[in-house]
Amino acid sequence: MGNLRLNEQGGALLITLCLLVMLTMAAIMAVNTAQTDIELSFNQLQSDQAFYVAEAGLRRAFVQLNDDNDWNTGYANVSFENGLYWVAIVDSFTDVDLVDTVKIRATAKKDEGFANLEAVVVPTYEYPFQWAVYSEQNINLGNNTCTDSWDSELGDYDATVDSTDGDIASNGTITLDEIASVGGDVSTSVDSGIFVGINADVWGTTTDDVPEFHLDPITQEDMDWAASVSAASTGMSGDYTYNMADTSLTVGATEVVTLQSGVYYFTDITLENSAVLEIAPGADVIIYMTGSLTLEEAAQVNPTQPPPSLLIFSTGGIYTQGQDTEISAAFYGPDAELVLENSCEVFGSIVANTVDMTNIACVHYDKALSEVRGKKTGEMKMVAWREF
Repeated sequence: MGNLRLNEQGGALLITLCLLVMLTMAAIMAVNTAQTDIELSFNQLQSDQAFYVAEAGLRRAFVQLNDDNDWNTGYANVSFENGLYWVAIVDSFTDVDLVDTVKIRATAKKDEGFANLEAVVVPTYEYPFQWAVYSEQNINLGNNTCTDSWDSELGDYDATVDSTDGDIASNGTITLDEIASVGGDVSTSVDSGIFVGINADVWGTTTDDVPEFHLDPITQEDMDWAASVSAASTGMSGDYTYNMADTSLTVGATEVVTLQSGVYYFTDITLENSAVLEIAPGADVIIYMTGSLTLEEAAQVNPTQPPPSLLIFSTGGIYTQGQDTEISAAFYGPDAELVLENSCEVFGSIVANTVDMTNIACVHYDKALSEVRGKKTGEMKMVAWREF
C-alpha cells in the first residue's frame, strides 16, 4: 500500500509539473502575441501618421495648383508633424496623354511608417452658352419677338422645339413688350428689374434676385492669337471678297462662301441680299471678329449645319438690316451691342453686352450648346484619389 501511495504522489507531481509547463508556455505565447499586437499597432499608428503627412503634402500642392495652374515643381523633404513628405506633379509636360489633367503624387515617411497617395485634378471651364439670350447690361424684346428651345443632338428644330428652356437673363433690366414671348425663364440681378407688358408672355418663372454673373472679356491676346492662326486665306471657297489689308469679308448678293474647319479672324463680315455663309459638313469653325456681322435681306449664316459647328467671338455686334435673315451659331460678345430685327431668326445662343430684339426677331436656343466649353476658370477640382 505504501508503494502505491508513493506512486500516486509521484504521478500527481508529474501532472502538476506538466500543467505548470503548459501554463508557462501559454503565458509566454500570450506575452509574445501581445508584443506582436503592440508592434503591429505601433506600425499601424506610424503608417496612419505617415498617411496624414502625405495628405498634408497633397492638399498643399492642390492649393498651389489653384493659385498657379502652371505650377509643376512639387516639393521635396518637407517637414511636417515630425514626418517628411515629397510631392511630384505629373502633367502633360511629362505625359502627353494627360492633356489638361494633372496627377499629384505625395509620398511621406513618419518614423518607420510610409504612405503614398495620388490625386487626379482637372481644370474647370466656363460654359458660356446656357441661355437663349444673356446680356451684361439689358435686354429689350418687343413687337412679336420670341425665344424657345430645341436640341440639335436629338433632331431638327421642328421635331424638338419646346417652350421650357428658351431662358433669358441679365445683370440689368429686362423689358418684354408688344406681344413678346419667352419660352423659358426670365431672371435678373436687379430688384424689380423685369417689366412684362400686358401683351407679353413668360412660359417659365421670373426672378429678380439672382447673383450677378459677369462675362469673361475677349482679350487682345485672344484676338492676336486668332489673327496669327487665321484660316481666312486658305480655308474659304466659293464666291466672296476677302480684303487681306483690313481682314474684312464681304459675300455679295446671292454669293455662297464655304468655310472649312479652323479658326478665322475678321474685322467686319457683310452678307448682302440672299448671300450665304456656309460651314462645310462635319466642320467646326470658330470666328473671332472685331467689327459687325451685317445681314441684308434673306442672308443666311450656317443654314445647313447645327449651331455648335459655328462659334463667333466678337468685340463688335450683329446688326440685321434685311428681312428674313437666319443665323445658326453661338455668339459671344461681352462688349457687343446686338440688334436683331426684321424677321431675323437665330438658332443657337446670344451672349452680349446689350440686346435689342424687334419686328418678329426670334432666338431658338439649341440645348446642345450647354455642353460647349469656354475658357478655363482658373479653378482646379479633384476628381479622384487613391492610396497605393
